[in-house]
Amino acid sequence: MPPPQSGNGIAATLLQDNFAVIPRSGVLLNGHVLYLRRSTKKYMKSPTSVARALVDLGYCCLEKLNPLKFQVGELVKKEKVFKKLTNPQEREAFMTICLAVFTLPNERPPSKSLPREPSLSPRSSPPSCHSIPNEDSSRTKMREEFRAKKDQLRSEMRTKITPKLRVLNQKLSRKENTIAQLKDLMKKTSMADELKELRKENSKLRRIQKR
Repeated sequence: MPPPQSGNGIAATLLQDNFAVIPRSGVLLNGHVLYLRRSTKKYMKSPTSVARALVDLGYCCLEKLNPLKFQVGELVKKEKVFKKLTNPQEREAFMTICLAVFTLPNERPPSKSLPREPSLSPRSSPPSCHSIPNEDSSRTKMREEFRAKKDQLRSEMRTKITPKLRVLNQKLSRKENTIAQLKDLMKKTSMADELKELRKENSKLRRIQKR
């Protein structure tokens, strides 16, 4: 029989099973935000990093980053209270918090009693940040297109440009070696050496003629 999961493991499983699909628009629940915090291999421990991820997803504009960061921090504090989710009562309380609507900056809180409700009706839920101005959506789309283009250029660099540069460098290296060898050969067989040898031979010839 496998060992029972720790409270942290149970929380991760509950978030994975119920909040793994983060909506692009509509109601954003606390569970979605907590899942986003755990969705990377290494937790995004900083509320700032979670807030930036929500901005990238289009839930809020960058100008509201600081209040959004505060809201994330408050939610994380609530999550850290739960240490023994093996207890059914604690698990139920944890899920109640997860099912509550995450209040974005400049939104009116749903109601004080709402976090204790087990579920929410989409009709009664307050409007989320999907009503952001169009330019925020355009900015997000431009960032995504820029990242895709950057990834494409990096891929082309690895598969096309880098191998060609390697071949050119090899050819250049061979040419440089050939030039060095030619220079060395020219030094050994320079015209000055030939003239020197010719003078010696002429000198010998003159001595012979004088005899």
